[in-house]
Amino acid sequence: MALLKLEVPVSDEMTWNDVNEMFGRNPGIYRVKLKTAQLDGYQAVDRLLGRDSGGVLYIGMSEAIIGRFGGLRTGIYGAYRFQADSGHVYSRPGVHKVGIKMLRGFTAAVRIERLFIEVEGFPLSSSVPQDYDVRHHELEAIGDYCRRFGEPPPFNDSWGAGLPAPIGMRNQPTKGSSTYCGDTHLPDAR
Repeated sequence: MALLKLEVPVSDEMTWNDVNEMFGRNPGIYRVKLKTAQLDGYQAVDRLLGRDSGGVLYIGMSEAIIGRFGGLRTGIYGAYRFQADSGHVYSRPGVHKVGIKMLRGFTAAVRIERLFIEVEGFPLSSSVPQDYDVRHHELEAIGDYCRRFGEPPPFNDSWGAGLPAPIGMRNQPTKGSSTYCGDTHLPDAR
């Protein structure tokens, strides 16, 4: 059976049930996406080498989709609750780092209703092929994004090989890491 996609709003409390019913603990990848203010399409995101009309903010993977989905959604909600309450950020083991990254002004500028999570994986109604490698699936998705836009999505950790890391970002990734952009080269701008 082929991979299936399901897109759910972060703000809907029933999304966990929808994802659990379709994917459960099967492996897969996910993308955090941003919709327009009117929720009628995706918000274009300017990148180094073009404009991402798909609104992708983050690409990740999990060996068990429902667990990672729960941590991701909790992390994002924690960031929005911190913004609203100007107080405590909900934090516990398993809470996803994307929520912490959103504290840098993002939550003040973007309503949570505009955030969606697209999950791509094998449904519970099928068996996962023995040769399926979720890490490879994620690397292909990030690599494709990097080849198109010259850098990974905004909330992924670092830039690709050969590109300068912005101040405060982690060390450059190596081949095989989840943020390696392959041998992406910027066009000569001289």
